[in-house]
Amino acid sequence: MTEIFKLFPLCIYKSQLEDEESDLILNYANEAISPHINSDVNGDSQYQTNPDFSDFFKKIEFHLIEYCKTLGYDTSLFDFYVIRSWVNNFNNNNDTIHRHSHPFSDISISYYPTPSLNPICFENTHKPNEVMPNSYLSNDIMLERNEFNFNYFQFELNKNDLILFPSKTYHWVNRYLNEENRISFSADIILVLKENITPFEFNRNPINTWKKI
Repeated sequence: MTEIFKLFPLCIYKSQLEDEESDLILNYANEAISPHINSDVNGDSQYQTNPDFSDFFKKIEFHLIEYCKTLGYDTSLFDFYVIRSWVNNFNNNNDTIHRHSHPFSDISISYYPTPSLNPICFENTHKPNEVMPNSYLSNDIMLERNEFNFNYFQFELNKNDLILFPSKTYHWVNRYLNEENRISFSADIILVLKENITPFEFNRNPINTWKKI
């Protein structure tokens, strides 16, 4: 009997928020962030401290916990901290977001207040099934693309879609010929051990143990 074991999957969490959240993001996104398409490039990356976003991040906390539970983490050990958050607003015809990751963060989120014809792309970085080096780059070699051999995966996004993913995952947004702007809201989150939790070597100690020098 033949069996196929699917190992090492990348888990992307996808859910939806409500229209009130889309209204909030659109109000801020419509403010000029020129000449950059991402507000964090202008130094505008602290929406988590804005009282208008309190309810938004409370809802995000629920999804963070659900995502981590899916991955098998004991969420009772950790507090979640948003270390930065920003608005993306760009013209589909002229702008794009190049391949990158957020190695200083643990979990990244993206929320879409409007439908996006530009899918977000996630790279299959480690390619554990690539039996011939660089063969995934050639469509001539591959008879078909499937879950075992994709080079990258495209996520299409509808209004109010929320996605969560490991921040170390390389991702990007392709240019798409469309007149409407692509608007999204992003944030980076870290996990920190709660107070009175015995520290582990590979985790961030509780913040009450930190000292600025």
